[in-house]
Parts: sequence; C-alpha cells; structure tokens
Amino acid sequence: IEVNRQALARLITADPQFSRAIVNYIWENLMVEALVSPSNTFDPARLDPNAQLPDGWTMQPANPQLLEALATDFKQKGFDLRQLIALITKSSAYQLSSRYPGEWKLEYVPYYARKYTRRLSAEEIHDAIVKATGIFPTMAFNGGASLPGYVMTDDANVEKSRILWAMQLPEPVEPRTNGTARAFLDSFLRGDRDQKLRVNDASILQSLNLMNNSFVMGRIHKGNAGSYVARLLADTTLTNEQIITKLYLSTLSRRPTADEITKILPYFGTTAATKQSGAESLQWVLLNKVDFIFNY
Repeated sequence: IEVNRQALARLITADPQFSRAIVNYIWENLMVEALVSPSNTFDPARLDPNAQLPDGWTMQPANPQLLEALATDFKQKGFDLRQLIALITKSSAYQLSSRYPGEWKLEYVPYYARKYTRRLSAEEIHDAIVKATGIFPTMAFNGGASLPGYVMTDDANVEKSRILWAMQLPEPVEPRTNGTARAFLDSFLRGDRDQKLRVNDASILQSLNLMNNSFVMGRIHKGNAGSYVARLLADTTLTNEQIITKLYLSTLSRRPTADEITKILPYFGTTAATKQSGAESLQWVLLNKVDFIFNY
C-alpha cells in the first residue's frame, strides 16, 4: 500500500496543475483575491501565458506569468510551503497599504494595486492572543498534571501529542479536550471541513467572546501568572509611556501615536493600583481593536 501511495504522490506532484493550485490557494489566503478566482475553477486551456488562444478567449489568471513563475519556483524548492509564504509576504504587492491614493475602481482588483483587508482566521486570532499576552494554553489529561498545550488523542482516548498553537490543530473539530477554546474558535466560523464552510463573516458572538471570554480575560491581568502585563508591571524601571509602547508593539505590532499616548497616560495614574488597572485595561482594549483581528 505504501508503495502505491508513493507512486500516486509522484504522479500528482508531477502535474503542473498541482503546483498552480497550491500557489493559487496560498496567494488567495494571503492576498484575499486569488490569481484564478474563484480558486477552484481552473480552466487548463487558458493558463499558459505563452499559448496562442482562439479568438474571443482570454487568459484566466489575473497575472498568468506570475502564476507560472510562482508554481515553477514552488516545485523547484521541493513544494516548501514555508518558503512560498515567505516569498509572497516579502513581495511589494503584499506590503502595499490598504489605502489607495486616488479614486479606486473595480477594474483595478486584478492588478493588486493595494492591500485587500482580511480578517484573521479563528486559529490566527487564537494564536495572536496567546502571543500578545504571553500565556500558552495549559490543561491536564486523565487526571495528570496540568501541562502546556492542547492534548491530541487517538480513537482510544490515549494522549498522542500536545500542541501549543491553534494553527497546529489537525482539523477544525479540535481541541476536543478543551471546550472553552473550542467554543472561542468556533465563534469565528472555522467550519468543520464536511458540511460547514470556513467563512470570514462577522457576528455579535465574536465581539462578545473577545470582550468577555475567559480565553481572553484569563490572560490580561497582573494576577494571571506569566502574563505580559504581569511581567511589564514587575519591571520597576519602566515608565508608564514605555509600558504603553510595549503593549502596542506586542499586541498590534506598531508603536502608539503621540495622540494615543496622550489619551492613555491619564488612566495609568500615579499609584501602583491605577498603573495596574491602566495596563490591564489597555491590553484588553488593544485585543478588542479592529486593528488586532484584521490584516490590512
């Protein structure tokens, strides 16, 4: 059986359409608009940029030369997804602003003349919260000690492995052993692979979870062991302005503007209690800003 699988894998990956399809899906995930859109509607007769098409026919990809170049590079690099993602994200097209200097027209979409805003996926939001607050999920299994990560089990409910990041979850029904995290992830409509499609629609439940879910609230306070807020407050050499800046960098990956610092500083007050309240509140606010869950 293993020999047959290897032979099938060689046949599939040898077909240029394999590389094109993978590249197109990754491009769509990062750039919002696929090179061939919809991404599951390839027409093999209209893909080759060097082909002479019959009268009235047009190339299907928005940029056929780019699709072929990316697909060829992907194959030559051994189908390395990490390398492909790095290549796209380092491009000037990916790094454009979402603001377009001038009148935007629908005809510009295939040219990727600006960055298209994208809401982070459920797993990305989960991992971004973990990264920003510095607290990884922990859980016990079958009465054992509480250890970092989500437990992956087999059909006999035997622990097989632990993972720290939601992006490592093998399928959308995980983590089966942590109902709170699973409910949080499901509120961002990650689907189930079979009957429910993954969508990026918004909902009130998503906002409520970001504001009140224990997955968030259990990570923003000084009393939450290991939280970034606790570590910042423990460093007595940091000024209030430095704490604000570090929270912005950790959560939004940018520095606060002078106007933002001016508005936030009064909430830190002059006592240890007000400083703690200010830091905790700021971490919560930043996690609930539109900037946090959108890539733009």
